[in-house]
Formats: sequence, C-alpha cells, structure tokens
Amino acid sequence: IGSQIERQQDDNACLAYWLTNTVTLLHLLQRNIKPASGSGGVKRVAAAGRSIMGGLFGRQPMGGEASIHGGGVGGFRLVEAKYPALLFKQQLDAFVQKIFPMMRDNVKKNITPMLGHCIHTPRGTHGRAGAAASSRRATAAA
Repeated sequence: IGSQIERQQDDNACLAYWLTNTVTLLHLLQRNIKPASGSGGVKRVAAAGRSIMGGLFGRQPMGGEASIHGGGVGGFRLVEAKYPALLFKQQLDAFVQKIFPMMRDNVKKNITPMLGHCIHTPRGTHGRAGAAASSRRATAAA
C-alpha cells in the first residue's frame, strides 16, 4: 500500500482506491476485534485505531455487535486481537491519515485555477453604483 501511495501521489483514482480499501478494512477490524485482555500497550494501539474510526463513522459501540457463530447484532462475536492484528490496524489508520490529505491537496491544486476564473470581484465602486441606480430606475418605473 505504501509503495503504491508514494509512487502515485498525484493520481486521485489510485489514492481513492487505497483510501476506500484501507477505511473499509479499518472499519471491519474496529467492529470485529477487541484488544487482548491484560496488556497496556495493546490498549494504546487499539485507542489509536478508534480515533480515526470515530471521526469517519461516528460513535463506535463497543461490545458484541458482530459474531461469526451467533450472538449480538449481525450474528458476529468480537474476536480477541493479538498484537500483530492491532499493529496492522494502527498501520491502516496511519495510511488513512496520509492518503486523505494527499487527495485534498490534489483536488485543491486542480480546482484552484478554475475557481479563479469563476470568481469575479467588482472593479471599483462604479459597478455597484451602476447596479443600485438601475434597480432604483426599475422600481420607479413599476
């Protein structure tokens, strides 16, 4: 993922592809894994994963909302995650936080010249006074 992002920083189609895939994976991990009990370092990694997901998908309920073998909403149970899974979740979070600003900057770079052509400011007070006078004439004629 990282090498694709670095090679194609200006390609919004590629960045959008990786952004949607990483956000989807991150969301699925967030919904289906719970931190392993009894380790403080794991809790910090899990909290980092929740930070981006909370911003993207609103409040993430904790508890048995998903399970492969019944129980909870959707028939899924939360799976206890080991350190490698939580590390992967943290890496996905870092990719999301890297890709989104790249896409935003690319879009800004592409639309700024077009916006400059669309926005016209009045040239001096003559433009405004002329508009006000014509509206007064139109009101007086009615």
